[in-house]
Amino acid sequence: MAAKGRPVTDEVIRQRAQTLNQRAYRLAQATIGYNVVEGVVMIASGIAAGLVSVLGFGVDSGIESISAVLVLLRVRARLHDGDTNDTRKSRDFLGPLRPVLRPG
Repeated sequence: MAAKGRPVTDEVIRQRAQTLNQRAYRLAQATIGYNVVEGVVMIASGIAAGLVSVLGFGVDSGIESISAVLVLLRVRARLHDGDTNDTRKSRDFLGPLRPVLRPG
């Protein structure tokens, strides 16, 4: 039984998944917006102050934005009934970045 006393059916599960995917989509959008603003501010501040460490934080925000875009593409694919085209796009985009993002 579901929390509100309704039986758990495929339709209930589908609706809940749709709601959660919509929430994930909005959170990914907010993350991208925040990281872009943070990155611009940090890069500008790093250049103005001549601090490489602050500039590095700005670059890190750019990497986080790329990651959030990939999450957004994956969630968008789920929202469109499993369309894998966006999933392929994110994988193709991430492939060349792996050497750059790989630690040490």
